[in-house]
Amino acid sequence: MTGRGERSEAGTDPVPAFAPLRVPAYRRVWCAMTVSHLGTYLQLSAAPWLMHEMTRSPLMVALVTSALLLPRLLLTIPAGALSDVIDRRTIMLVAQAISAVATGSLAVVVAVGALSPTWLLGFTLLLGVGSAIDKPSFQTMVPDLVPGRLRAQAITLNAGAHHAARVVGPSLGGLLVALDVAEFAFAGNALSFLLVMAVLTTLPRDRETAGARRAAGTRSAVEGIRFVRSHPGLRRLLTITAFFTLTSASVQALLPSVAAEDLLLDARGFGVLYGIFGAGALLATVSRERMALLWGPHMVPVAMGIFGLAAMALGLADGSVVAGVAIALAGLAWVWTMTTLNATVQLSAPAWVRGRVVALYVLAVAMKPVGAFISGALAEMLGPGTAVTLMSATTVALALVATRVRLPVLGDADSQYLEPEMHEPPEPNAVADVAWPSVAIGGRAVPPLALGCMSMTHPGRSEEEARATLRRAYEAGVRLFDTADRYADGRNERLVADALEDVRDEVVIATKFGFVGKPGRDTRVVDGSPGHVRDACDASLRRLRTDRIDLWYLHRLDPMVPVEETVGAMAELVEAGKVARIGLSEVDVAALRRAEAVHPIAAVQNEFSLSTRGAESEMLPACRASGVAFVGYSPLGIGLLTGCYLAPEELPDGNRLARGPRMDEAHRAANLERVAALRRLADSCGMTPAQLALAWVLAQGAIALPGSARRRHLDENVWALRLRPDADVMHALEALFPEGAIAGARKPPPGLALTPG
Repeated sequence: MTGRGERSEAGTDPVPAFAPLRVPAYRRVWCAMTVSHLGTYLQLSAAPWLMHEMTRSPLMVALVTSALLLPRLLLTIPAGALSDVIDRRTIMLVAQAISAVATGSLAVVVAVGALSPTWLLGFTLLLGVGSAIDKPSFQTMVPDLVPGRLRAQAITLNAGAHHAARVVGPSLGGLLVALDVAEFAFAGNALSFLLVMAVLTTLPRDRETAGARRAAGTRSAVEGIRFVRSHPGLRRLLTITAFFTLTSASVQALLPSVAAEDLLLDARGFGVLYGIFGAGALLATVSRERMALLWGPHMVPVAMGIFGLAAMALGLADGSVVAGVAIALAGLAWVWTMTTLNATVQLSAPAWVRGRVVALYVLAVAMKPVGAFISGALAEMLGPGTAVTLMSATTVALALVATRVRLPVLGDADSQYLEPEMHEPPEPNAVADVAWPSVAIGGRAVPPLALGCMSMTHPGRSEEEARATLRRAYEAGVRLFDTADRYADGRNERLVADALEDVRDEVVIATKFGFVGKPGRDTRVVDGSPGHVRDACDASLRRLRTDRIDLWYLHRLDPMVPVEETVGAMAELVEAGKVARIGLSEVDVAALRRAEAVHPIAAVQNEFSLSTRGAESEMLPACRASGVAFVGYSPLGIGLLTGCYLAPEELPDGNRLARGPRMDEAHRAANLERVAALRRLADSCGMTPAQLALAWVLAQGAIALPGSARRRHLDENVWALRLRPDADVMHALEALFPEGAIAGARKPPPGLALTPG
């Protein structure tokens, strides 16, 4: 794990500590949660001390912590799944209401003098239920409230609110217990939940939920687990989080017993000691960014080590001064560790699965009740101080382990989520393990998702990332890879051949030929003459380093050469053993029929998407009738259907969508309004717009050919094959994108002249 700090737009300074508070919605939530945290720490200081006074048992005191956090082990995953398919505000309102009932009831029981260990643990358990339901929704709401570059600091400020309350709350709670009015601590907590509910009602619903997926809870939870399984960095991150939470639990779980039995403090003294822990935590909130820049990739191991050593000092302390210094340092290091882990997890997952991934993080943190129980059991046998010392020694050992494993980078996570390593595939043949059927190309069955490689050799693209993406695609089960001699003057063919050299027998590499000039500039743009056919084949064979091309397309029809003549020359190369299968790109049904009269055609590749449905009425039925595979390129409308671009200036330099008619002044507003509706529909079924758009193409029986130059884009596309929408969603898509719904031609005039229209 690195704690590489987020940078300002200038790229040199860390984000100002309080910058997220400039966002009004976040500011309202943050203020309400600060009050709520104050109520929480009134309760967390009063409840364990009351248990200590009733039982004098370190184990029973530790069970207060266990009861509060145990529901997270059972409810976190379904709560996280719900947060991705149901309005998060609604989930939080329900959770806050449960918590208010639990704490309000506890206040009444204390006020009437009926408190017992059973009542205390029971209502604490109910409070834990509310907290477990609330946690994933609250944590995933932050990225939706603030701009991307402020997210890590917003997460840190959330922790700051928490720990500011920790400074004041325990002292005040201890005072209320000492004055024998503990019911006011619980009543104050109940009122704080009501305040949060009032603020939540001022926020808009974060998504439309009509048409949400059936059985979303179980299915979404499984998808979250699969996503984490497919990303080794996330797996290691969550494992470290779970073990740190378990080993560090002893400090807070046994602090009342340490204060009373080892340091001989009363309730007020315990509250002060707990408040000092909060003061250290509060200092960590405003210093984490600086420490992240200082320690870089060693942020978490160093912070964990400091916590472990400080907690050991607390367990061995024989006086309140030493204990105070130790626990302040422990609070400082604990927050450095947890906020960095938390921020990295949140910024590591793409939006469509973030709630489920965060739920797994919360589940890892839910190891705290297990750690609290173990600590309590040790304290019963060895004493609270010794138990804290032993548990904290394991934290130091864990810090040493953390220096030896490769953990994700916080600073990189906001721009792209954690990439799986090439040598650790997510799930072998993931594409094959889906409901969408395979498609036959000239007798060779392939999964219905291919990989377009054109953009991998665009200027400024990383060749290392391109190779990793190609390998990642193979490991995920993709078997059809698409390139062309035109792409980067043949360099694209070489790249694909090099990356897949050791698995050539398992994949189909399709390439194309024909272009010899640029539309609108050169006199001759396409050459389909027999001489050029032979020369182009030999050149591609050399670049692909093979003796036979798996699938060879005519990139565009040559208006000066009959298609029969071009296909006849291609057929001769099939007979010569240089080509296995031939295909056509951007043709109409008439050209396909003429070509088929000369030689069987294995595949037709035309543009096809929700925004370009021209092939649907004639070409797709013709291909089905002839047994020809239909490959739809640009299934995401050259990026329009991803919902990522709201204006031309947001598009990368050289992007074809920016140059096309659909983003010009005359058509942009109407098209973006329709894409916004697509995004809302995708949200309602727990998918991204890109995944939903791909699912529609797959539902037509076509092979989808999105271009992906980065693993993060590839992952999202591959996941679309697991997320088959129901019939209602597909009908809604049809209604939203009837043929011609997207305004403007699909290409500029010079390029359009070489296509069927």
